[in-house]
Amino acid sequence: MELSKNWRDRIKTVQALGASGDPRAVPTLIQALADSDADIRRMAAEALGKLGDPQAIPALAQTLRDSEWDVRCAAAEALGKFNDPQAVPALIEALGDSDWDVRSAAAEALGAIGDPQAVPALSVWAYAGEDAAQDALLTLGHPALGLPQAVAQLAAQGAWGVLIRALPNEKVRKAIVELGTPALPALIEALGDPSEEVRGAAAEALGDIGDPQAVLALRQAQWDLDKNVRRAAAEALSKLS
Repeated sequence: MELSKNWRDRIKTVQALGASGDPRAVPTLIQALADSDADIRRMAAEALGKLGDPQAIPALAQTLRDSEWDVRCAAAEALGKFNDPQAVPALIEALGDSDWDVRSAAAEALGAIGDPQAVPALSVWAYAGEDAAQDALLTLGHPALGLPQAVAQLAAQGAWGVLIRALPNEKVRKAIVELGTPALPALIEALGDPSEEVRGAAAEALGDIGDPQAVLALRQAQWDLDKNVRRAAAEALSKLS
């Protein structure tokens, strides 16, 4: 079924398909996840969550990278209704989203799915002060892992997006520093993160690790637009000299 070019008609179609309960609506709703209108993308995600057909999981996982926070939030909430472990990796990545509502929705979804592979990532965010992550851990019936252990597990899994977003938290940063040289590539890349807090924390962590491989990147960070990042880079370089 092709969606109309008329915005109002597309809205009505997505609403009707979501209310139909008919699994044959899933392909059209997946198509609507790529609509030019954010409201339609959000409604499509919500509708797919209600229908609960697992063929929608890959498309919803991709929607967790949508440009609009409310669409990403709707996708996370929808994925939490599937009770399917294949949704877990994308939701773990969404714990590193820049928007609190999306992180919270992802944590709640992971708690609803109940897959223990989410425990390390949820632990990191629980230590970083995210209540939704702590609630999800309690729902899973797992105590929070020791932070160094949780960070090490995520690093081994390559889930650096989660770790870097939590980098400004001092406890998380110290646990990443304990990883030493293996953390360098992700930390150097984080010097270009959109968040000045993340960039500054990355510079500080690189200084604490003390590996000279970071010198060039830290020198470049001394030209950062944010004065706090420049200061952190200079202090890190002083530890490497």
